[in-house]
Formats: sequence, structure tokens, C-alpha cells
Amino acid sequence: MLDGIIFDSDSGLPVENAKVTIFCLKNKKVFETCSDENGAFDLDVNCEENIYKIIVFKEGYHFSYTLIESKDKPVRSSLEIALRKRK
Repeated sequence: MLDGIIFDSDSGLPVENAKVTIFCLKNKKVFETCSDENGAFDLDVNCEENIYKIIVFKEGYHFSYTLIESKDKPVRSSLEIALRKRK
């Protein structure tokens, strides 16, 4: 299970409806979801590879790009992702 919280880097408030996309290292999209009203998301991620790329996007914010490595199958990780508003 890959879960996390997405929040505004300035206010610390949760970011709702941020699109979370997870790719295997070879850029194959595996899973996609959106954060809830509390900025929370969770996904069951199961892929043959050990390294995943996570891209978080929300209109009006700069996107976030994160790499995680996990030897666990399925993946078990919790993330805190800060998004910065565009000026």
C-alpha cells in the first residue's frame, strides 16, 4: 500500500483532487488516483520493478516528482508531498 498526504507548501492545508500517477521505472503507468478532501490518497501498487516514479499534479500548482525504491511486494510506503502554488 502506498499512501500519503498532499498539502500546500505555504499554508500547510491539504490539497484536494490532486492527481497522483505512479509509473514503473520504465515509464509504464501503473496506477492513478486523486487526493481526497483531506489531501490523502492510497493505492495498492504491485509491479515487478523496485523503483517507482510518482507525479502529483493539481491545476494552479507546480507538479511534484518523486522516486521511491521499495523491495516490498506489494509496495508499502507513506509519503508527505508538498505542492507549491504557481504565481
